[in-house]
Amino acid sequence: MTVAKRKKVVAKKNKAFRRMTAAQKRVAIARDVIAAVQSQKILALSGTYVKHSGIDFNCVHEETSLQDLLKQNEGRCCEACAVGSILICAAKRFNKVSVGDVVDFGYADRSEAGIGLGDRKCFVKFLEKYFSKEQLVLIEAAFERKLTGLSLVYSEFTKSEEFQRSVQKYQDKSLSEALVAIMRNIIRNKGTFVP
Repeated sequence: MTVAKRKKVVAKKNKAFRRMTAAQKRVAIARDVIAAVQSQKILALSGTYVKHSGIDFNCVHEETSLQDLLKQNEGRCCEACAVGSILICAAKRFNKVSVGDVVDFGYADRSEAGIGLGDRKCFVKFLEKYFSKEQLVLIEAAFERKLTGLSLVYSEFTKSEEFQRSVQKYQDKSLSEALVAIMRNIIRNKGTFVP
């Protein structure tokens, strides 16, 4: 596919995506995550938001569109947790984030940086267009099966019974199975993760 044709396709998809309700957008993102996991474009990985072996961050400018960067590396697989998978699929669908918003460019060797290693609040701000902070914390807890990352930053959500159910819900599944099950939960509940 030529660059011009790809841009036209992306513009058409973005236009359709903008017309969706917030819940429809969450469902669309969840479906995209499932498709990416099943096609092995995303491998479930605990403890890291996104790690993309095809991207050398020494060669990437902070202003670069995350959507463009991901499209350029589309044939390559990346590793991601549940929230990282949502970030990838949301950025691919609706480009409103630059690489500098989600990558910590303070690393001495930026090739070691991964998406989401920067200020969590930056990429959470982007994801809040689709999912509430509480939903993101619950999704991450269900995938990671422990208090980590977002649940430490937004600890006000960790005291609920819902959070405890979320941590325990997918204990018996592999990471890939848990990721797909979480996304199916979002689809089944019309855009809301219900532990």
